[in-house]
Amino acid sequence: MRATVVCSLLMLSLMGGRAFAHARLQASNPPGGAVLAQAPSQLRLRFNEVVRLAGTGVELAYPDGHSRLLGPLVQDPKDVRAVFADLPPGLPPGHYAVNWRALSPDAHHTHGAFAFTIGR
Repeated sequence: MRATVVCSLLMLSLMGGRAFAHARLQASNPPGGAVLAQAPSQLRLRFNEVVRLAGTGVELAYPDGHSRLLGPLVQDPKDVRAVFADLPPGLPPGHYAVNWRALSPDAHHTHGAFAFTIGR
């Protein structure tokens, strides 16, 4: 009886870990808070798990307040947990905010933001 209870609890704990998974941003390039001499050509986001590209997106907020959706996102062929987005060419100097949203394989949505500066 005791072995059955222990096995049942172990199985529930293993299943629960996957059920409550959420995609969290682990790293970005450029990193949050970076001050860059030149505008990068791409944005790279790395998550703690694989994300569904269809439900994942990135918005770039410009220094003047307008924003633009980036895409399409492309999965990094060297790291399935990372995605790339091309940045518009010729970004002028200023402070940029990156707003991201991600969709986990188990359909949980997460979101966050970070910023970087060009030329200051």
